Amino acid sequence: MGNALLPPAVTGPWGLVQRMRYSLHSLSSHPGSSSLMLKLLFWLVIALIVGLFFAIRQANRARAAQTEERETQALESVRCAQCGVFVPEAKAVRRDGQDFCSWEHAEQWHQEHR
Repeated sequence: MGNALLPPAVTGPWGLVQRMRYSLHSLSSHPGSSSLMLKLLFWLVIALIVGLFFAIRQANRARAAQTEERETQALESVRCAQCGVFVPEAKAVRRDGQDFCSWEHAEQWHQEHR
């Protein structure tokens, strides 16, 4: 007859809820345990709030760092003196104080403006 204290066997998610409810009820039925349960619940809620605060703060810092990174990755463009096409400054060919999209255009411009 010791099995009379066990919760009925219910399967699935509802069974888990029933078992948790039974466990909490059995813990709170002991003398003095209700104040202990309230204290534990209070500190659990406080810990969750603090954890949520730090998680949001970390996510905001990461988002701000990505935004700064994205802003610094903007490419400066220069215009080819021969054809007028814009190319990234890092890939441009520089000759005679002019920027070009390729060596061929630099040669053509140099020959035309000698």
